[in-house]
Amino acid sequence: MNKIIKFINKILDVPKLIIRLWIILWLCLIILLIMKFCFGIWYPIVVENKILLNISDYIDNSWLKYLILSIFYVFNINLVYLTACRKVKYDHILEILLINLLIALTFIVKMYNNYLGFIGEFLIVIPIPIIYFHKYHPEDSIIKDILWTFVLQILIMLWQCNILLVRGLPNPLTSASTIIQIILQLDYYIFLTILWIGVSIMGLIGIWFFVKDVTKLKAIRESELAKAHPDMKLVKDIDSKITKLEASK
Repeated sequence: MNKIIKFINKILDVPKLIIRLWIILWLCLIILLIMKFCFGIWYPIVVENKILLNISDYIDNSWLKYLILSIFYVFNINLVYLTACRKVKYDHILEILLINLLIALTFIVKMYNNYLGFIGEFLIVIPIPIIYFHKYHPEDSIIKDILWTFVLQILIMLWQCNILLVRGLPNPLTSASTIIQIILQLDYYIFLTILWIGVSIMGLIGIWFFVKDVTKLKAIRESELAKAHPDMKLVKDIDSKITKLEASK
C-alpha cells in the first residue's frame, strides 16, 4: 500500500489535488445552497424528473431502502468520528471493526427507537473521540478536547437544521422518499466532507505544503518532539521538507 502511495505521489501533486478538491466542494456547497433558497422546497431535478421519482418509489418498497440508508448513515458517522478525532483514517483494523460495529448497532436501534439511537450516536462522536485524542495527546487539555468535540457537534447540528429550516417546513424529510431525502441532504454530506478534509487532511499537509520558512519548520519539529507521544512520521516529513528547502538555496 505504501509503495502505491509513493508511486502516486511521484506522478501527482497530492497536496494540490486535495486543496483543489476542497475548493470544488465549497463551490458545490454554495451552488446547492443557492438552489435551496431560490427554488423553494425541492430541487428542480426532483420536481421535473419522473423517472427519478419512479425509481425512488421502487426503492422505498424494497430492501434497497435500508441498504442505501445504512450506507449513507455509516458514511456520515464515520466522517464525524474521524473529524472529531482529528485524523485522516483509522489507525488499526480493530478500531475500524469496533467503531463500525457500534455504528451498525446504532443504526439498527435507531430504526426502532430514535432516542436510543441518538444516545448511541452521542457515544461514538463525543466521548470516544475525547478518550482517543487524550490518550495519544496527553499533553493537551482534556477540557479543550471536550470543547472541540462539542463545537463540532453544534456545527453539524446547525447544518442539519439548515436542511429542514431552509425550506420553511417543520420536517419535510420524514415524508420524502429515500432518493429525495439524499438529494435534499447533499449539502450536508458535502459539509461533512469539507470539515473532515479541513480538520484532518489540511492540518497534515499544511506543514509541508504551506510553510516555506526553515526556521518555522524547525520550531514545529522541536515542538512535536517535545510532546510525550510525538508523531515521528510528521517529524520525518518536516526533516525531508527542510532538506529540500536548504538544497534549493
